[in-house]
Amino acid sequence: MPPPRRLLAAAALCPLACSDPAPLPPPDAALADVHPPDAVADAALDAAPDVPMRFKGPARVTVTRYDHTIDLDARSLTARLSLRVDQPGDCLTLGFRHVAADEVLFGDVPAREVMVANNTLLACVDGGVGPGATVTLTVRSTIPQVTLLPTQVGLSRRTSANGQRFTYLLSWVGECARVGPCDAAPSTFATYRFAVTHPKGTEVFCPGTRTAGETETVCVLDHRGAPTYSSFGVMALAGGWRATELGAAGSVRVTLHDTPASRLAETIDRPRLLGFLGFMAERFGPYPYGDTLRFVSGPTYWSGFEHPGNVALAETLVAGGRMDHTVRHEVAHQWAGDQTTVAAVKDFVWKESMAEYLSYVFEDENGLPDQARTSLTVWRDSAARADHYPVPDEDLALPLYYGNAYGPGPMILFRQLEVMFSRRQVMDAIRSVLGQERTLSVDDLRMALERTTGAQLDRYFRAWLRGTGAPAWPAVTVTRTPNADGSLTVAVRVESRDAVVRPCRFRVRLTGDGGQRLDVPFTVGLDGSAPAPATVRPTFPVTGEVVNPEVEALVWPMAMPSGGRWIEHVPAPGFDPFRAP
Repeated sequence: MPPPRRLLAAAALCPLACSDPAPLPPPDAALADVHPPDAVADAALDAAPDVPMRFKGPARVTVTRYDHTIDLDARSLTARLSLRVDQPGDCLTLGFRHVAADEVLFGDVPAREVMVANNTLLACVDGGVGPGATVTLTVRSTIPQVTLLPTQVGLSRRTSANGQRFTYLLSWVGECARVGPCDAAPSTFATYRFAVTHPKGTEVFCPGTRTAGETETVCVLDHRGAPTYSSFGVMALAGGWRATELGAAGSVRVTLHDTPASRLAETIDRPRLLGFLGFMAERFGPYPYGDTLRFVSGPTYWSGFEHPGNVALAETLVAGGRMDHTVRHEVAHQWAGDQTTVAAVKDFVWKESMAEYLSYVFEDENGLPDQARTSLTVWRDSAARADHYPVPDEDLALPLYYGNAYGPGPMILFRQLEVMFSRRQVMDAIRSVLGQERTLSVDDLRMALERTTGAQLDRYFRAWLRGTGAPAWPAVTVTRTPNADGSLTVAVRVESRDAVVRPCRFRVRLTGDGGQRLDVPFTVGLDGSAPAPATVRPTFPVTGEVVNPEVEALVWPMAMPSGGRWIEHVPAPGFDPFRAP
């Protein structure tokens, strides 16, 4: 996903971005584990008639493939799942957020026992299934037209700027069971096939190799697997999109599918988009999803979404002011978020922070200094509004804190460390964890950074990333003391309201009335040591100072910006995602 819509304006945020949306309704219970307690399965077995059993008890399975046949108008789903049995038994459970299952089959045999409750599907089979077996589970159901408010996660229908009906079937981290029976663990990889039936004249996009017919579109995603949180993404538009070839980066062909109202085709920076694809491939290995990358626009809640090889973009993105940065962010996610995915829900911060940081590095190194500066400023300004730490110690549902990843995250995980060590060391750490199909945790990333920097970062990560309630970012007081020899001693006091020491490095810029300036660096050590005073000899009368002028850390002058509740991805102008679909 992209930087928050609230962050898409430049540093001077627009009036829309400065108004907080309505409070979130209580989210649905998260699926922390797609397998229920053994007692649930045992209860179902006790209620079943006596039959001969080879295996009895709760089976545990891995879903290796999803083969979905979907009728968009009727909202009907036939989900065929290929399951590998990891623990034998005769009853298995998967996440399932539909009202009911109309039919459940093991192979061609109806399930002996079916129970839909508590966002799960429990199904039992006579004789059970043995370890290492491959089983096909077929579930027929109706997809509810319900979303996780205020997002579009689930099935939604909206009207595009051109007056056409836009249908979006969307998953998210831990939420794929809204589409159908699913292993919602974010670390799960699988392959996919979507066969989507739709009215004539409607165009459909979904991840993978796409074959489009008049009334059926088939997408097959077989590229070494992809995570469930992003692979379930089916978009349909009555009347269809206009197609624009954006060029090729190596063997990867890039296309845009939008409507004239979006102005995306006329505005997107094609050379730098292709350049960023090359930047990513050169550093982190070949583009993971074949030879095609598609961008598809619509009236979406989020500015973008990183479906593997099939990126969704908001049709109002141009009005947000940071279109090209958002596009780069979504391209980065093809490696950082899709090919390498999060190990658990609370690891969400690293994938968004990495996509932000890599976009910033490209901007900084490829002649886009204004965009690079805006990225830093937006991170800092949004961090001041964070109402939770990027990895909160509280047991919170993701919608309540995920927006706090986008500003503080890239600053803490990457920008502050490149200032304290070097960009090369930070990029080497990222290079060591991307470019392969794997899961990655925040602790895995920490260890990668420790290897390349040679530093122990436990204390740093604990102080900056984790905590309860609103973050207590450091405030800085500067003292200037003239000396008899004409030099000037500059001292800083760095403190947080929770008294936690947060290691970082930043500058204080001494200024003169004629525009003169002199930067003085200060470091809060990884060992907790306070910054030492510095004695300098300015060649001009010093009349003021600026704390942290290059946005090198999350520190502010003692008069810090006021905090406040902030929710990521505030909608672009003219679109209200908070209404029920």
